[in-house]
Amino acid sequence: MRRGRERRSRIGSICSICCDVTTKFPSSITSKCNHEMLVCNSCVEKHVSANIEKGNFQDIKCLQCIEILDYHDIKRIVNDELFQRYDVLLLRQTLSKMKDFRWCKRPNCGWGQIHNGGDDAPIITCKACGAKSCFTHDVPWHEDSSCSEFAKKLSKDTEANQAYYDSHTKRCPKCEMPIEKNDGCEHMTCLCHYEFCWLCLADYDMIRKNGNEHHERTCQHHQDNLNTTEPFDDIIVPPSSISSNYETIERVRARMIYR
Repeated sequence: MRRGRERRSRIGSICSICCDVTTKFPSSITSKCNHEMLVCNSCVEKHVSANIEKGNFQDIKCLQCIEILDYHDIKRIVNDELFQRYDVLLLRQTLSKMKDFRWCKRPNCGWGQIHNGGDDAPIITCKACGAKSCFTHDVPWHEDSSCSEFAKKLSKDTEANQAYYDSHTKRCPKCEMPIEKNDGCEHMTCLCHYEFCWLCLADYDMIRKNGNEHHERTCQHHQDNLNTTEPFDDIIVPPSSISSNYETIERVRARMIYR
């Protein structure tokens, strides 16, 4: 049996997905897989890349069984460029779920950042576009009132309610129907079938044709921003504010400056 496997590895095998004859198969797809590897390295990388494009970083399944690839599996089997992108996006996703993280409220900015002042210093100034927003109410900054005054207006004032509504929905760039995003990736599809980026409103048809450079320059999905941890570089985060999430926590700790 061993001689047969050695001979087979020398002459190559057929990948069960692309049907190419190759000797380049992973030793295993996940650390928990115990089956023969029938999918080549190239197809595994494409599978991981497709999941990253869809915003799925933590539930990427083996192509041959139900096991989930963990951080170390992906680091082991994909190329350095793809892993670097995965690593950055996973870190961003983890940090964006922190209670002190806020997205910029300018409709086509697409940037986000950690705000350490909390409710005591509620004005957030976007590091990318300079727009001001309210940390407490997660809306564009209300210049004419304090947070307590705005809260009172919110309970009875139509204008304040409209501001809150506008900050949690975006209008489809084509038909202008208001859309609320509850979860998932930033690739949105309106009822009119128009596809756009939730963060910067870029046309997904153009993104498919021209690549990620068609996102707004400040958008985190723009080509120039895919391999950087900004806006998370050089930020100060109290240890208590970081919740356990996958194995990313150790890398978050390594990259953050603590009080």
